Amino acid sequence: MRRSISTSVLAAALFARATLAASPEAVRARTVEIEASLAKTTAIYLFLDPARRVLEVRSRGMTLDSAALQSVTMLHHHPLFGSDDQPEPEVPGVWTVDQGPGDLSREVIAPEALKPYVPEEERQETAALPQAAKPVPLPPSRYLVPMTNGWSLAVLDQAPRTGFFHRYAQAVKDGWSRLRGQAVKRPPLVALTMTAADAQRFHHVFRPQLPVVVAAGG
Repeated sequence: MRRSISTSVLAAALFARATLAASPEAVRARTVEIEASLAKTTAIYLFLDPARRVLEVRSRGMTLDSAALQSVTMLHHHPLFGSDDQPEPEVPGVWTVDQGPGDLSREVIAPEALKPYVPEEERQETAALPQAAKPVPLPPSRYLVPMTNGWSLAVLDQAPRTGFFHRYAQAVKDGWSRLRGQAVKRPPLVALTMTAADAQRFHHVFRPQLPVVVAAGG
């Protein structure tokens, strides 16, 4: 009987598979070759190393910032019925960010209510009074980054729940949704667990078309 959800903890199934198809030396050489092609310019890129459990911001091969990963988990949801044609991504390889998780500094927030017209002289008097600074919203510590290869990177401040009962409950919930005619689409993803501070700091880095070098290992 086919499982409804397939989970590969620590990403060993995918990342280690790359070393089975070629020697470790060949895999490392391929990773160096991939990064060398990106290091020709000053543009930044991310380097995900599951073996060392680290996510790094790099430019020209130099590390500008890094986040230690508490876990690297692959989550691949399979439907209860039907086939799953989602291809496995290239590892080692370059994944490209399709959509960023959002830019808080560019969000347009509508006013809560329309304010009455204030004469110019009164506006000047009001402007002279000290105004309380508005708090700057903090970036989220849990967000999803869709990639162009159909997969996603999930940045989390807590490890995802992958136990049997959680997977079974999710499968039942998805099954009822499909019976009601509701489309359920869960793209396969790699969950990166790090501290909340690191997740918030990396939030602005994920921009569309940003390359992410995914190394083999695990």
